[in-house]
Amino acid sequence: KIPRKNLVLGPKLNIEQMKAVAYACLRQITLIQGPPGTGKTYTLMCILRCFVTMRDEYNKGRFHEDVESIMKDLQKDYTKVDGPEDGDLWEGEYFRKEISKKDKILVVATANVSVEVIIVCVIQHWPGAQVLKIGGASRDPKLPEYCLETKCHKISNWFELEDKTQKKHIDIFIKNADIIFATCASCQKVDIKAYTFPQVIVDEAALATEEE
Repeated sequence: KIPRKNLVLGPKLNIEQMKAVAYACLRQITLIQGPPGTGKTYTLMCILRCFVTMRDEYNKGRFHEDVESIMKDLQKDYTKVDGPEDGDLWEGEYFRKEISKKDKILVVATANVSVEVIIVCVIQHWPGAQVLKIGGASRDPKLPEYCLETKCHKISNWFELEDKTQKKHIDIFIKNADIIFATCASCQKVDIKAYTFPQVIVDEAALATEEE
């Protein structure tokens, strides 16, 4: 049984959703699927919150005890269910090394509406989350303040600035965010390869083409 450590994971998660969050922390690759209305978006938000919490705790030289206990309890359950070799079991050690860096999390989807649904969920259930959306202006009135384009256009004489000066401003906006949201296509609007993303989440991955 996985303990209900709600401080990090969220009070609305059921056991299967808690397992999904913990698996995402344990494994290098995790696939989550479910029919509409099963709470995938909320679970995704909790995964993001876990990633950021663990990264911040490591930067302070400690690991969050709630996540630690969940990962250890899941480790026992994981052995019974999937029966991996002992050497392959604790993939969390790989994750621990990665989150020790002050890096960003990248969340992408094929459709802009899918990206915005996740952002709305994040800002609704996670006050203070530092998010940034790359891409065109949002139709949702709650989201413009989180859009890179909106932030850039608020800078005086933005369109008259040299390219290198614009890139410096964009770099600052990205560095100040914990989570970067974008469609697969809008990732090309900035030099996304210039940044390191130890954790990448692809929403509705089955809809993405090989090219994307």
